[in-house]
Amino acid sequence: MWLGTRSLQQQQASSLGCRPAPPDDGSEPSVLLPTSRVASRGLMTNQQQPVSQQQHFQQQHSHQQQLQHQQFLQQQQQQQQQQQQQQENNPHHHHHHHNIQSPCASKRPMDEYLIQRFHKRLRLQEPTQDEVSPYLGVNGLLSALHAERSARRRINDAQNPQAMADEASSSSSSSTAAYAAAANSGRTSFSVADVVQCQHGTGGRCLQCSGRTVQDVPLPLYSLYCNIFRSHWQGGTAGCPALSSTAARALSRELSLAAFASLVACLSPAPGERLLHLGSGTGRLTLCWSLFLPGSAACGVEGNSELHRAAMESWTRAPDEVRGRVFFHGTDIFSTQSEWHQGGVIVVNGASLRDEELLRVAEGLEQAEPGTRVVAVARPLNSNPDRPPLGFTLEKTAMYRTVGSTNATVYIYRKPMPEPVF
Repeated sequence: MWLGTRSLQQQQASSLGCRPAPPDDGSEPSVLLPTSRVASRGLMTNQQQPVSQQQHFQQQHSHQQQLQHQQFLQQQQQQQQQQQQQQENNPHHHHHHHNIQSPCASKRPMDEYLIQRFHKRLRLQEPTQDEVSPYLGVNGLLSALHAERSARRRINDAQNPQAMADEASSSSSSSTAAYAAAANSGRTSFSVADVVQCQHGTGGRCLQCSGRTVQDVPLPLYSLYCNIFRSHWQGGTAGCPALSSTAARALSRELSLAAFASLVACLSPAPGERLLHLGSGTGRLTLCWSLFLPGSAACGVEGNSELHRAAMESWTRAPDEVRGRVFFHGTDIFSTQSEWHQGGVIVVNGASLRDEELLRVAEGLEQAEPGTRVVAVARPLNSNPDRPPLGFTLEKTAMYRTVGSTNATVYIYRKPMPEPVF
């Protein structure tokens, strides 16, 4: 009975949760598939969903792809872990890739070194009038010390400066012999760059350095010069403390040794000609005049007590024969105006004088003897640089290098000789 009772096949299919096949009435048979449970309005009901073979195959294929992807990720993690372990075991391992440093990244040691060099070169530049750098005097002294030490390295047989000083102080005849021996020995190798500082390279030439005279100095006298002024480079001694910033700035404006030797060669002083230095500063030019010109006397007048004390401290280290021809006066330059006519060469330090003081100097030089040369350093004696003082002629204007590795303009005037009267 089809409607009233169920067959054995239907009872088995119902117990298994499958859909029984319809009666054999010629229709297409279907397979028995398990039903799935779904929630509908809070109630659990059994619904029969037919699934084709193609959908079943797609589900299996996607499951296999997920497994393969998980295996691939695990392999990559294992490789990364192995690489990290190798890097930890080998600290000298170098990467082939380079990290680009961001602006916020920390500086490398080389960056700090380059920045320090850059700031150092900035400090070597000459400051403006409104801003005075505290490094000007120190860097100028260091530059001069480096140049002088480089010249001393070229000495084959270094001589003891103290022994030479003792030889020079023995007598006048022995001093003359020492100068003669020094002239026959080695000499320095100054270049145009030591006389005047230019912006071009070593092989270049400009209007400032063309036709300039380079005068070398005997090496023993050069060593003696370094020994006399060693306190200026070493930052002072027990007898003369280190210079203040104002005195160091004044020292940096003085002419260097190579520049002064070239200037003396241009002046062509006569034997025994005397030098008067108004505003002598630390006494470099005054002592060098008597040191390199035997028999010539020099006198320096300086109103700054600190600079005068430094000059006297250097004077004590000079040989006795040189000290007898050098005189320093720590007083105002105009207090000795009546004695200016005794100098054959008069050097005026214009950097330490005001405008009205320069006019007074020009008026006082009217009493100079004919043939006197006046050397004005840094500033001319007249407000118009091309116009010489009354009674003088302008012979030459040139740039000379200073101790502070800058240039100073030098004006050379001459009082002409009177024309002969027949």
